[in-house]
Amino acid sequence: MRNSGLRRAATVAVVVATATALGGALALAVSGGTPVPDGTFAFAAKVNVNDQAGCTAALVAPRWVITSSSCFSVNGQPVATGAPTTPARVSIGPDDKAATLTVTYLVPRTERDVVLAQLSSAVANVTPIAIDTAAPAVGSTLNVAGAGRTDTEWVPARLHAANYTVQATDATTISLAAAAGAADPCKGDAGGPAVATVNGQPELVGITSRSWQHGCLDVNETRSGATETRVDDLASWIQAQTTPLMADPTKIQFADLDGDGKAELLAYFPDGTVRARHNNNGFSSAPWGTDDIVVAVEFPADRSHFADLDGDGRAEAIRDYDNGDVHAWHNGKGFTTMPWDGGDQIVGVGFNDPSRLMFTDLDGDRKSEILKINDDNSVTAWHNIKGFAEMPWDGGSVTVAVDFKPGQCWFTDLDGDGRAEALRVMADGTVHAWHNIKGFTTMPWDGGDQQVATGFPNPATLKFADLDGDHRSDAVAVDPNYQLRAWHNGAGFANMPWDNVVTISVPTLP
Repeated sequence: MRNSGLRRAATVAVVVATATALGGALALAVSGGTPVPDGTFAFAAKVNVNDQAGCTAALVAPRWVITSSSCFSVNGQPVATGAPTTPARVSIGPDDKAATLTVTYLVPRTERDVVLAQLSSAVANVTPIAIDTAAPAVGSTLNVAGAGRTDTEWVPARLHAANYTVQATDATTISLAAAAGAADPCKGDAGGPAVATVNGQPELVGITSRSWQHGCLDVNETRSGATETRVDDLASWIQAQTTPLMADPTKIQFADLDGDGKAELLAYFPDGTVRARHNNNGFSSAPWGTDDIVVAVEFPADRSHFADLDGDGRAEAIRDYDNGDVHAWHNGKGFTTMPWDGGDQIVGVGFNDPSRLMFTDLDGDRKSEILKINDDNSVTAWHNIKGFAEMPWDGGSVTVAVDFKPGQCWFTDLDGDGRAEALRVMADGTVHAWHNIKGFTTMPWDGGDQQVATGFPNPATLKFADLDGDHRSDAVAVDPNYQLRAWHNGAGFANMPWDNVVTISVPTLP
């Protein structure tokens, strides 16, 4: 029968340890547990929050651990998504070889005691634990470890773990009782992994949340039992949050938000926000600051654009809705949180396939035209004659390209004359460009083309943006390993116009 007392948070201790009680150190332990052999629970981590609190965590991705939200709560307040409010670090690995990394970002759940913590870099040589995808059966056994005291030691030297029997489960928790002896999670065990063995391999079922702390050093409590937070039903959420954002190059865009000519970095975060980093340094190995601001919410990467519609140099926010209507928000404030004016305008209709919608300035008046890739892969353009307004396009349209497939072409200014060139990737991974010499007109391109890039069999990884404000688009490749590679356009419209590659590290992205 379920121990209903484990549901009463006011009477059951949240098992977060204070650093002072641990002598400034963190260790893995459970009262009544036994030391585990070397090499087991390698994924278990120790969390130190500002030298004031300590918890356990489990590595679930190379740069992410999962633990108890209570570990990061300040004065009992809910944990917010974003950088932690107090410094925190995570140690993982044997004590003599432990890697200690800074926590850079938190993603909590609101309905249960769980938070994902991003680390400053990936953990090497440790395999993240897999997430079990089934709730544990009543009567089954889970093996639990935790960071904290045991029944005899404040700071045990080795990892301790104990077996528990599942008493009951509900939508978000698991009630446990010690399988043998008097073993409860202790101070410092919050976030500790509760592990099931599946086909001989450990899989994470839950993490420690609350305990009576029966048998823990300096605790006088006769009641026993623990409550784990379920994570078996969070596998898809964990994967969505921890998959490197840059593994999906569609989640990275560039746009000039403040009109200084230098493109900001925009990233589509897993929480549905679009966050921007200001371009402080032009074309360099570190053009963008590390701090980001939220510039949009509910803007899916595959349905949104940022383009200057009124010629003031500041990109508007544009979204294509499911019904094919395209809405735009005017950028009236430049680089700031949510810089858009309140009202939106419908600037297009009938764009039901967002992959076929594009924006670019074809005639050099600084106002972006709207382009549509048709079913036959021809490209139709409508001239922007009104700026930011409802349906600002000239009534007539022109065909500006043929055999340009969605996701395999770009329109961007390579030579700085204000008129966008046409670029497309070829079957061999090379990128060819056609020079725009006529502005807004049918097929405005010079007859000859230039090869401007090579080695891009996946064109989604290649972007074009003016990083230094010289009006010529630079080339940027999005790599999945938290870096960008950028090539400065030093020659304008020419065969391979780029200077030497520069690597831009962006480790603080999710």
